[in-house]
Amino acid sequence: MEEFIKEVKEMSTADIMLILEDQLDLYNEEEIRILKEELNSRPENALELEEKERERIEEIRLREEEKKQEIERQKRNIEIERKNRERIQQEYNHKIDNLSKMGLDGYYEYKVVSLDDDNAGGIYSSTIEDTLNKLGLDGWHLRCAYTNELGKNSNSGGYGGFSTGTNSTIDQNILIFERFVRINK
Repeated sequence: MEEFIKEVKEMSTADIMLILEDQLDLYNEEEIRILKEELNSRPENALELEEKERERIEEIRLREEEKKQEIERQKRNIEIERKNRERIQQEYNHKIDNLSKMGLDGYYEYKVVSLDDDNAGGIYSSTIEDTLNKLGLDGWHLRCAYTNELGKNSNSGGYGGFSTGTNSTIDQNILIFERFVRINK
């Protein structure tokens, strides 16, 4: 009987109610008494509490499943990225070998830097200077530069018959750098 009592305590309230409503012929009097006592010992809102607990457990399970799926997705992405890096490195090595076979000492590589004007249309000369110096230390030299007009910026305001305004053109300064990369033979 102890085993049955343990089993009944682990049952959901809905299961106990189902047994007491529809399955009495499957149990003896003592078992029915134990089922009734267990049901009466539970709070009135036991069904609601158990449903909320099931929902909470299901939410946790779903979150854990989502985490597992995210981890798997990240692993796949890492593997794809690793294969892409390997492919790019192989292509690079193949191109370097071809340049070497052609008797060339190296090749040129390029870098494009975009620097926008401030909101008043002015340039940040110190930013341009810092960019030139920093890239120069890395072996880059300025190949060419041009300006792309992004648009106009105008502001106006007035009070009591007096008004003022500003109008400026904001540009994008494009700097193209070049450096020669020697092939190590």
